[in-house]
Amino acid sequence: MMMKQKFAILCLFLISFYGCNGEQQKKQKISFDFMGGSGKKVVLYELGTSKATPVDSINLDANGKGLINIQVDEPHFYRLSASQDNFLVMILSNQDKQVFIKGKYDAMASTYTISGSAESELLRSTSAMLQKNYMKADSMQKAYSEYKNKGDEAAASSVEGEYMKMAKEENTALKTLIDQSPASFVALAMLERLDKDKDMAYIEKVASAFLKKYPQSDYTKSLQSMVADSKLLSKGSIPPDIKLSSPEGKEIALSSLKGKVVLLDFWASWCRPCRMENPNVVNIYNKFNEKGFTVYSVSLDKSKDAWAEAIQKDGLAWPNHVSDLGFWSSSVVKLYKIEGIPMTFVLDREGKIVAKNLRGKELEDCIAGLINP
Repeated sequence: MMMKQKFAILCLFLISFYGCNGEQQKKQKISFDFMGGSGKKVVLYELGTSKATPVDSINLDANGKGLINIQVDEPHFYRLSASQDNFLVMILSNQDKQVFIKGKYDAMASTYTISGSAESELLRSTSAMLQKNYMKADSMQKAYSEYKNKGDEAAASSVEGEYMKMAKEENTALKTLIDQSPASFVALAMLERLDKDKDMAYIEKVASAFLKKYPQSDYTKSLQSMVADSKLLSKGSIPPDIKLSSPEGKEIALSSLKGKVVLLDFWASWCRPCRMENPNVVNIYNKFNEKGFTVYSVSLDKSKDAWAEAIQKDGLAWPNHVSDLGFWSSSVVKLYKIEGIPMTFVLDREGKIVAKNLRGKELEDCIAGLINP
């Protein structure tokens, strides 16, 4: 029902860095006031496309206050960290001369406010909306699973409908934000929340705006690369072949299934949304497998026992189960640009991509249309 989501998910593109050299260049002032931060350390990182580089660090005074001066030439993402799991993200430009951040030291992301940087303020408010939706989605997932386990399909369907409505409203809000300012760094951060198939026009809009405004930026180069990669897995293309082993050690190639309608399904035993969707996939398989439909399941598991147990427990009766047990280091993650699971592709009898990431009735209707054109 739902793809993997992460708090602080806004940092997909936030990763390359340029340090500050010389006291004479330090123009931007960032002031802090953190409750409970007396004498504690904060570190400021500049974020780019491949790494986070520390820019400066300070120990807050007895009142939890402090000041960092930095030089910002072009807009960049920055992360202010108390620890690996306790941080906030901001966007600074050379227009932001004096920025003030206030919050609780032990809960930066959920409590901070920021002034003096318009983009950072917008990033904070948008992130708050996304986090609120994330919490709702988590509750919905639990309710959906409980109703499914009880066999209450009507209630499960109602919860799924509520989730879809919330997701649609979120998607509309993010597209509106992009329409208003496609060259903004907030728009760039929001791209992770868009569907790379359904919303590719918006991703290309941001990529085009950044290419025009920041042609030499690493962020721009990363965007251009991401758009190009997405087109390699676009509808009508033949996806890269996969040759991995089954739990029994038999190598099975995706290309060997040409001639059948195939659901290419990336999943894992530890992925709750994947497990929630499995009953629907089983129903579709049982309905159409004798008419030329099958499933090619690629697991991102790291435990063979957990993988095999999930196959058995969920009744995944098709024979095409493969994995290299590489978890997120699996060869298929890079090959298919996997950022979250479940992730699926529907392939026609020629092995071409027809649809991506369909769920429920949409998936069944797509398969039915290919089986009975």
